[in-house]
Amino acid sequence: MATDDLETYRVWSRERGTVEITGCLIGEISTRYGSPGQNRATQRDRWTDSRVFKLERGTYVVVKEAYSLVYHRVGTWCRIHHDALPGDECTAAVMDTELKRLHIDPMDAVPCPKCYPSDDLAGTDKIRFEFVRLWVDQCETGAQVRDALQITREREGRTTTFVPVPARALIEQCVRADPAFLAEAVVKIS
Repeated sequence: MATDDLETYRVWSRERGTVEITGCLIGEISTRYGSPGQNRATQRDRWTDSRVFKLERGTYVVVKEAYSLVYHRVGTWCRIHHDALPGDECTAAVMDTELKRLHIDPMDAVPCPKCYPSDDLAGTDKIRFEFVRLWVDQCETGAQVRDALQITREREGRTTTFVPVPARALIEQCVRADPAFLAEAVVKIS
């Protein structure tokens, strides 16, 4: 990889602040309008943007950003993984500011269909908003990239691990962009 192919990319989250990555973007995918091939006419309420960068030293960085337009009532009974509350408590004004930062109209915010928060919010109203979640994984090999893109779910006492369709499409992009990417991992995603 030539040094002039390298660019510096910046990602930001409330928890981590700004993360800079200097490398070459070799794959990116968004599920904002559905999985690859769906091409929905309207955006989803929740989606993930995933990117893979190849660094100058030949290793990789996987960046996953999970977005949501959904907000909940403060006293919500909704739960996510491991019985945790969804989102973080904030005011409607803070949610509006975050959506504007993402170039999303605050009018596109979606009240949770399970806990039914008000859809007529004043700026000082307290809610729980699902802020952007950011994962940055440094990987030595393409196989480790594949592992970082896997999903593990536990249901009814059983654990299942799989590579979802968007991650498969992302891996295929990486293989096309970087011939050294993934000989050993391609076999496992089929």
